[in-house]
Amino acid sequence: MISLILPPGSQISQASKMLAEEYGTASNIKSRVNRLSVLSAITSTQQRLKLFSKVPPNGLVIYCGTILTDENKERKVNIDFEPFKPINTSLYLCDNKFHTEPLQELLMSDDKFGFIIMDGPPAPTPLPPPDTRPHTQPHTPPPQRRPATAPPRPPPLTAPRPVPERADAAASPPPRPSAGR
Repeated sequence: MISLILPPGSQISQASKMLAEEYGTASNIKSRVNRLSVLSAITSTQQRLKLFSKVPPNGLVIYCGTILTDENKERKVNIDFEPFKPINTSLYLCDNKFHTEPLQELLMSDDKFGFIIMDGPPAPTPLPPPDTRPHTQPHTPPPQRRPATAPPRPPPLTAPRPVPERADAAASPPPRPSAGR
């Protein structure tokens, strides 16, 4: 299985030359089955490269090889595509699997976001780590001032004042307890 990744700006002719050298090297593989499989994959990759006059703007990814289907039958696979955003990796590997790790890196989000939570008057402003922080000027919030015309303050809470006893309260009999059954 061949994994070939060409970044934008690379030359198709260089990749074709490299595959021709690999073909010569692969012809020395001792195992007949492996040799024929590798030579077939290299030939298929060379044929795919001939379909392109130059590397697309986002690069070029080619996977060629023989895979086993669910029914344990061998099937030849040729996949070529332009990634959805520029790929900066150059890769050629002939292995027992397709190498998709560089494509997984493209799926990572480039968007950066953060939260700033302000609590109370002069709260400290948290900043992201230095390696991810965009180059901006530090922001220090201005000190908070009271308005010139402050609203009147409510009177302070005090304990309730004792109510003076009435003079006629001493003459009346005390209330009777109710009889509960």
